[in-house]
Amino acid sequence: MVHFILFILFLIVSFYGLSLLTSFEYMSIEELKRRAKDVTSDAARVYPVRTYGLELWFLLRIFTGAFLVLAFLELYYIFGGLLAFILGVLLFCVFCSKKPKKDLHRAAQVSVATERILIILHPVFRSIASFVGKNIVIEKPVIFESRDSLIEMLRLNAENSKEIKPEELTIAINALMFSERLVGDCMTPLAAVHFVSQDELLSPVTLGELHDSGFSRYPVYKGTNQSVVGTLYLKDALALKKPKPVADVMRHDVFYCNEMQTLGHALKAFLKIKHHMFVVVNEFEDIVGVLSFEDVIREILGEPIMDEFDQHEDLREVAKQLAKIKKQEHHKELV
Repeated sequence: MVHFILFILFLIVSFYGLSLLTSFEYMSIEELKRRAKDVTSDAARVYPVRTYGLELWFLLRIFTGAFLVLAFLELYYIFGGLLAFILGVLLFCVFCSKKPKKDLHRAAQVSVATERILIILHPVFRSIASFVGKNIVIEKPVIFESRDSLIEMLRLNAENSKEIKPEELTIAINALMFSERLVGDCMTPLAAVHFVSQDELLSPVTLGELHDSGFSRYPVYKGTNQSVVGTLYLKDALALKKPKPVADVMRHDVFYCNEMQTLGHALKAFLKIKHHMFVVVNEFEDIVGVLSFEDVIREILGEPIMDEFDQHEDLREVAKQLAKIKKQEHHKELV
């Protein structure tokens, strides 16, 4: 009976040692150092112990291994022979497959005692580390085989950390998925684009309509909306002291991109040419919409971007609704 109790006791202690090992290795030493700035945190107590590196690694494994061996010896004393060997192998397999829950607070609770032991055994562990430590890597770099696994890791860390805000997680995930998104998926479609004719007079009424549309820049066309000849900025139009034709106020630079290009390609182009709106064309070079710099940034941030001339949070939705209303009014006129 005594040997059975000792077996259970040694097994529990060895499992506790394994839990300490996983708890001390819960986060990288760089992250511990960053969190240790708060002297009242668990990280502040664990970080000095983690700086022992291989010496801590040896101590925890020797502690865990020693009690596991004692548990096997008690098992051998109880059953003896082949049965003890079979049970020992099964127990070892279960023990190795079991992953205790990582808990930094558990490591913090024994940090003071652990550091004292390390100080006492420092000469011994230093000799062992110098002899075999070259072949041991304590902190292996984490390698993610796919973007999905990295995103899953970010989500799990966000769930278990109070420091990662939901909006920060959204930005990180959107940035990782950024390269998969196409211009055609994020642009303002042709039917929702507010075009302006180069011959239109920028009167107070016209300026009011432009201001109410919710956009801050407009593609200017000549003849039809398939012939874009410039860009009208609302701030330029509002600065007029008297009515002028759009052709006299618009800027003549027009830049194009294909709807099948990625947002990453579009962002690089925006930054290179320092222009905030692209006219989007399809494979037949037909104009199918426009893409603004704000559209691209919104896909990363996951929320609308507004400048001093924007009156609505989602300009694309506003434009779509206006286009829908105009279409309905046009249909009523025909009926």
